[in-house]
Amino acid sequence: MQRNKQDGFILVTVLMVMVLIALVGSTLLIKSTSELKQSGNSEGQARARGYAEAAQADMFYTLANPGLGYINDAFTPYVNAFARSNSKAEETAIVPASAYPAVLAAIQAAFPALASPSTLTAASYTSTINFRSLRADEGSFNRNGQTYYLDYSITGVATANGNKRNVVTEGTMRINLGRQSLNQFILLADDGGSGSNGTSGFFDTSSTYDGPVHVNKNWALSGSPTFLAGATTASSYVWMNNARGCRGFNFIRVTGQQASPNGCTAPNTNNKGLRYNADEIDLPKNAFSQARAALGMDATNLDEPNNGQTCQALRDYLSNCSSIPNGTYVPSNSGRVTGGIYVQGDASVTLSTSGALQIYTIKDQNNRTTTITVNYAANTTTYVTGTSLPRVLTGVPNGQLYVSGNITALSGPARTGNLPNPAPTDKVPSMVQPALAPKTQLNVAAGGQVTLTGDVTYTDDPRQVATAENVLGIISGTGHVMVGDAAPKDIYVSGAILAGADGKGLGVQSPNQVPAKGAIHLLGSLAESTDQLRGTVNNDGQSIAGYADDFHFDQRFFNGAVAPPFFPATTKFGVQTGWPIQRTWNEK
Repeated sequence: MQRNKQDGFILVTVLMVMVLIALVGSTLLIKSTSELKQSGNSEGQARARGYAEAAQADMFYTLANPGLGYINDAFTPYVNAFARSNSKAEETAIVPASAYPAVLAAIQAAFPALASPSTLTAASYTSTINFRSLRADEGSFNRNGQTYYLDYSITGVATANGNKRNVVTEGTMRINLGRQSLNQFILLADDGGSGSNGTSGFFDTSSTYDGPVHVNKNWALSGSPTFLAGATTASSYVWMNNARGCRGFNFIRVTGQQASPNGCTAPNTNNKGLRYNADEIDLPKNAFSQARAALGMDATNLDEPNNGQTCQALRDYLSNCSSIPNGTYVPSNSGRVTGGIYVQGDASVTLSTSGALQIYTIKDQNNRTTTITVNYAANTTTYVTGTSLPRVLTGVPNGQLYVSGNITALSGPARTGNLPNPAPTDKVPSMVQPALAPKTQLNVAAGGQVTLTGDVTYTDDPRQVATAENVLGIISGTGHVMVGDAAPKDIYVSGAILAGADGKGLGVQSPNQVPAKGAIHLLGSLAESTDQLRGTVNNDGQSIAGYADDFHFDQRFFNGAVAPPFFPATTKFGVQTGWPIQRTWNEK
C-alpha cells in the first residue's frame, strides 16, 4: 500500500510541474508576442518621428535659402516706395509698421506646404510654416541698411507604418536690408548690345547662366540660351531670332511670351520665367570711390580725389606735392598701413600666393617693379621697389588696389601645363595656379581700362570649400574689362567684374579671331554698361571665333550677401542676409 501511495504522489507532482511549465511557456509566449508588437510599435514611432523631423528640416532649408528671395519680393514694393521718397535709412523705416500685415501675408503666400517626394513609399510627410510677427530693430538703422525680425513656426507631420508623429519648431529670422551690391547678378547689363534691330549682338544656345540675369534694354536672344535662375529686363520686349527654318538670323520683337512665334528661340529659364518691365538698375560711371579707398579716404565720397588730397595720403613717400610721380604706393603713417595699394599711372599687375601669403608684383609706367607681400598672420606688409631695401609696415592693406591709369596686364601665375580637352566648366584645372590667398579679399580697380592677360583664380574655390573667404573684384572706371590677345585659350577668372562707363563692358580684344579660343570661364558676376561682342557663331550656333561665355554664379554673391571690398552697390535696398534661429522644439 505504501508503495502505491508514493507512486500516486509522484504522478500528481509531475502533472503539476507540467501544468506549471505550460503556464510559464504560455506567459512567455504572450510576453514575447507583446514585446514584438511593442518593438514594432517603437520602430514605427521612431521612423515616423524621423520623417517628421525631415519634413521640418526641409522647410527650414527652404526658409534659409530660396526663402530669402521670396522675402525680398515681399519687401520690394516698400523698398521701391522708400527709394522714391528720398528718405534716409538712418532716420526712417524702409518698411513702415502699417505695412507689416501685408508683408506677412505676402511672405505666407510664398511658402506653400511641402510634401514628401513621390519616390518615398515607406512613409509620407508634410511640412508647413506659419509667420506670426514682423518688427524692426530701430537701433540698427543706419545709412547702409536696417534689420528686421520675423517670427515663425514650422510643423512637420509624418505617417509611417500606421504611426503618426508631429514635431513643431519655433524661431526668429533676422533679416538684414542693405544696399544691394552690383555683384548680385551673374549678368547685369544696362544695354544688351543688340542695337536698334536686334542684330548687333545676341545671346545664343552657347550662353549659360546659373545665377540671376538682368538687362535694362536692347536684348536679343537666339536658340536656347539658359538662365537657370530666371531673367528680367526693364524693357517691355526682347528681340528673338525668328528665322525661316531656324537657319540664319531674323530678329523680331517679342513681348509677354517665352518663345519666338516659330519656336526658333526658346530660352531655358528653368521654370523661373522671363520677366518684363522690371526696375532699371544704374551702374557707376567711374572708380573715384575706389581711388579714395586705396588712399585710405572716405569711400562713400564719389568725387575724384584732388592732387592735395592724394599727396596728403602719400605723405610718407612724397616731399614735394606739386605732382604725384608714377609709381606704386602703400599709403601709411609712421610705418602703419592706412589704406590699400595706390598706383599712379599705367601698370601691369600680377597676383600670386606663397602658402597663406598674398603677393603683388606691380610694374609701373616707368618699368619699375614693386613687390608687396601681405602676411595676414603676422599683420605685416613688406614693400620692395626695384633694388631698394624691404620696408616692413605694420598692418595689411584694406583690400583696395587702385591704378589711376590703365591696367595693361592683369593675371595670376603662369600655368604649369596644358589644360585637359575639353576644358572643365565646373572647376578650375589643377594646372591653373591660384592668384588669391585664402584670406585675401581684394578689389582691383583702374581709372581706365583693365586688360586680362592670364588666369586669375582663388586658392579656395567656393564650389569646393564651403568656408571660402577669398573674393575678388575687377573694376574698370572709364574703359572696358578686356580679354587681351595675350590671354590663353579657355581663360579662368574668379571674381566680380564691373565696367559701368557708358558703352563699356567685358570685351575681347579680337572677337573675330579664328579659330575660337574656347571660353571665358567666369566664376562670379558681371556688371556692364553694354554687353560686348566676345565671339562669333555660325548659322548652326557653333562657336567659330573669339570666346564663348561659360559663366557660373558665385553662390556667396546671392543678394549681394558677400561682395569684394568697396564694390559698388545700388541706391536701392534689398534683403542681403537672413538666417532662421530656432528657439524651441516640441513633439505632439
